[in-house]
Amino acid sequence: MITRRDQDVIKILDRFKAAKTSTICELFYGSYRVCTRRLSKLTQEGVIKRERDGWSSEYIYYIKRPKQMRHSILLTDFYRELHKIADIKKFIPEPVFSNIRPDAVVGFVLGRSRLALVEVEISNKGFDRKKYDAFDWTKYFPVEPELIVISDRKAETRFKTTVVSTHLTNIDISCIL
Repeated sequence: MITRRDQDVIKILDRFKAAKTSTICELFYGSYRVCTRRLSKLTQEGVIKRERDGWSSEYIYYIKRPKQMRHSILLTDFYRELHKIADIKKFIPEPVFSNIRPDAVVGFVLGRSRLALVEVEISNKGFDRKKYDAFDWTKYFPVEPELIVISDRKAETRFKTTVVSTHLTNIDISCIL
């Protein structure tokens, strides 16, 4: 029998493409033991799939294996970390706005209401700031969004830009203010 929490896990895997055991446990289950038992059951029933993460030896769960696994995991982990410090009102992965497709758009409350575009940049080509500099946000948003770039490199645009390391160790209230 699939529970309501199991259905929520399936929905997040459908939206984000992949998530680690620790992320799913933190977001949906109070107990690590219950979480791993439910995820094993869903895997055995063929509802979701899993494989070992080469970086942390955790299982990574997905419905259909994403082409950019690390990219998907970083976005899901960012959601988990932001969830710890902010009240997330809306998180939409991969929206399309004319010539740009950020990895996510997020509306959240952290001291005040905020709107941000999220970009995970782990490729060797670096962050493409030109597309954001040319982006006319007034067509889509009532306020200018912030830009949160998850990268180990510097990223600057005309937007207020915050760079969060791929280890997500510097995501706290001070880095997103």
